[in-house]
Amino acid sequence: METPYSNGGKAMLCWKCNGTGRKKQRKKITVSDTKTAAASPKLVSVLIDVACPLCAAAGETPAAPLNDTTKALPQRLLKKGFVRPFNPKFPPWNPPGPKAAVSITDAADQLQEGEMITALCGSWSIFQLIQGHRYTTDDLATAAIAIKLYETIPKPTRHIDIGCGLGSVLLFVKWFLHETLEKSVGIEAQERHCDLARKSIAVNMDHSDENRDKNGDNNDANKNLIKKKNVVISEVRQGDLRQFADPTTICQNLSVDEIESFDLVTGTPPYFPLPNGVVPTVQGRGMCSFELRGGVETYCIAASKCLARTVNARFVFVQTAIEIERSQNAVWKNGMKVLERVDFLGSEIKKAPLFVVFVCGWGNGHKEEYPVRTIAVRMKNGEYSSEYHEFLVLVGKPPVQ
Repeated sequence: METPYSNGGKAMLCWKCNGTGRKKQRKKITVSDTKTAAASPKLVSVLIDVACPLCAAAGETPAAPLNDTTKALPQRLLKKGFVRPFNPKFPPWNPPGPKAAVSITDAADQLQEGEMITALCGSWSIFQLIQGHRYTTDDLATAAIAIKLYETIPKPTRHIDIGCGLGSVLLFVKWFLHETLEKSVGIEAQERHCDLARKSIAVNMDHSDENRDKNGDNNDANKNLIKKKNVVISEVRQGDLRQFADPTTICQNLSVDEIESFDLVTGTPPYFPLPNGVVPTVQGRGMCSFELRGGVETYCIAASKCLARTVNARFVFVQTAIEIERSQNAVWKNGMKVLERVDFLGSEIKKAPLFVVFVCGWGNGHKEEYPVRTIAVRMKNGEYSSEYHEFLVLVGKPPVQ
């Protein structure tokens, strides 16, 4: 499969300067107080514009070779993992939302070598890898943007998260919309990630006993999860999104009645074409960051096959700010339109966004202008901005005081 590159595939954009060739560098200088001659000189910190030291102001570096992504993990990491609850420095807090079927401390009994369990939202938790891909700020932002849509439009009844990884976005959305969702599906290519996501679903939604066969294995039964006590249980299916581009294989991921039936589709595509960096040697991270199984174009094709043909159907996905043009072109090419783009700055002192979240719906496939707004994750003093803090609370994190 041919992979499109924003720079022709011959060089990688410099990650340090975002391809600009310039960087802001903090430097301490001595200044004198002009109000009094007797005052001692003071050291102050200022930002100065300098040439990027990584690319020598070129804005790009030679494309890097691929690394071996099958390299075994070191023995020190192949140990029973640890539990990471919400930080105890938070004030006393009554977790909102649906109660987890198994507490995070009890769920720790299910940890295998190289795994950890982390508090996610409310009393829900998520299994992750100690040395591997974990959910991050962009996953949380994607879920929060998607959830916030339903302050103005009817809540969805069917949600699918394409390329769901460990299931963080799937869980965030299910946790918040648990009263209205009639179907909650994740599709993921990596078998290890599927297993971890299913474990997270089991400890949060309590379906494991109903799906366990006589041999005690519940993975195969995951394909046909059931409702328990009128609660819809999420499911994770193992599948390659590239199959959506082939009409003869699409039904390996979806049943016939599921095609174009989801009123909310979310996705967190990998950010980088293969020449645009060094593929991590740690198992699993390469496919989450690099386009080893397709990029944003593949995700937009998959979304177009999942998204219901209704006026309120939404496709929400995240992408690196370097690939804005490529992402919007992929949306338009598949008959959708961009309703809004939210640019996220790592800090309010930054000028360029770190990543962006697209909110899309059905359109005529024509290029057109759309609104853009900016949210800073942190303020100058390092604390969360009020807008991002609102997102944290929205998806079930403890409020910071």
